[in-house]
Amino acid sequence: MNDQHGDNVHSAESVNSSVNKTIKPLYLKNSDLQIGDQTRMTDYDLMICVTKQIGDEVHCLQLDRNLWRIYLKTKDARTKLLSEGLNYKNITVSLYDTNPYSAGINSPDQKTLKVRICGLPLSVDDSVVMELLDNLKIKPTSKIIYEKIRHPVTKRMTSVLNGTRFFYMNPLEEGKYLPRENTCAGLRVRLYHYGQPKVQRSLLCTNCWSDDHTRQFCRNESRCKVCKKEGHMPGDEQCDAFEIQTNITAFSGTGDILSNFFPCTFDVYGIKHQSAEHAFQYTKSIRCGDLETASKIKEAPDALSAKKLGDKVRENDQWRESKFAVMEEIIENKCVQMPMFKEKIRAAKRNTVFVETTFNGTWGSGLDRKGTVNTKQNMWPGKNKLGEIISKIAKKLRKRKKSDQWSRPKSKQNSKENTRQRDIAQMLRDLRMNSDTDSVSGYNASDTDSSEDAQPKAAATTQT
Repeated sequence: MNDQHGDNVHSAESVNSSVNKTIKPLYLKNSDLQIGDQTRMTDYDLMICVTKQIGDEVHCLQLDRNLWRIYLKTKDARTKLLSEGLNYKNITVSLYDTNPYSAGINSPDQKTLKVRICGLPLSVDDSVVMELLDNLKIKPTSKIIYEKIRHPVTKRMTSVLNGTRFFYMNPLEEGKYLPRENTCAGLRVRLYHYGQPKVQRSLLCTNCWSDDHTRQFCRNESRCKVCKKEGHMPGDEQCDAFEIQTNITAFSGTGDILSNFFPCTFDVYGIKHQSAEHAFQYTKSIRCGDLETASKIKEAPDALSAKKLGDKVRENDQWRESKFAVMEEIIENKCVQMPMFKEKIRAAKRNTVFVETTFNGTWGSGLDRKGTVNTKQNMWPGKNKLGEIISKIAKKLRKRKKSDQWSRPKSKQNSKENTRQRDIAQMLRDLRMNSDTDSVSGYNASDTDSSEDAQPKAAATTQT
């Protein structure tokens, strides 16, 4: 039997071994090869066209209704065929990089972007997913497709779903990408696509302050971060939000004791740190499970280095919920262990607003010192959470000081009373002692101890 079929017969083992090395196929619509009423192209005809283009690099040609799947042996062959196309009867035919029916495209020149939806339970209906895409202003070119599990080595597809869904859309403009973290049906889901930054941050241009691109791709004139108008910067008198602040204590940098970057040694959670920033970033790394980065932060030479390391740590839900409480506890520890810090915030006036003058949108005002002190407080783009924490601790210190002042006179009075009682008790003891001495020696307690006659009288009595 084997002799009759000769080279046309391949064992299952040899075929599977070859299939294991198969890479992603190219796609071709059979209708693109049909010219008029010509005879339909066969797999042999297509094989001749492909081998003329790339040589003996063809592994499999498969026709499924109107779609050819072209499997090649190497990535180089795939890249060459995709870029050069096929020459069929003096007509150049382009191939599709993705399945055109799955991606919803009509031309090989039409580029698409594949977006994967992860973390969404299978029970959530696709209509809810479409609501999410509508909110993100996304118009898919394909339907929502369910991903199947593949063999980890051969990449062969199984019939079992893995829970991930995906769709195709038109490519985004240069410099734009979809937010990775999203909410769908009240659940946290993640969107992934090619070109999306690994460390996800919200889009924000620091030149015109638009939220749909980055500074690198900005074509607009520079605008004020506060009022979003051109021709001036935050803190300039031309700004609509200009107002000189007289009740704020601004701080930033390593030279200011109120700043988390100020070098100081103190313990937090039993660990000694070089600054409050070290303590915060170290705690973040530990609670997010990144022990390696935590060790590096502990040995970081300065607060800025510690922050850069901590910024690379991927946050979890627990940290997002607890980070403000952690910061408050760190500042309280700094207050207890650093008398200079404690006295500075306690000496501030009651209406003082502490504010970190950095561009950090969470912990600071979001502006530099000039912009902060010359801008209305309700117009600061940052949340100033660190300033709020210091203000809260300063309020506690003032209450404690006032309480001490109220109790101090009473304490002094009690102290005087206690001293007086001790003096009385001592006098009574002395009197009792003197009384006992009189009964034994015949000494008259009414006589003064300093009398010169006391000794002779006592001596005479003794002699008698």
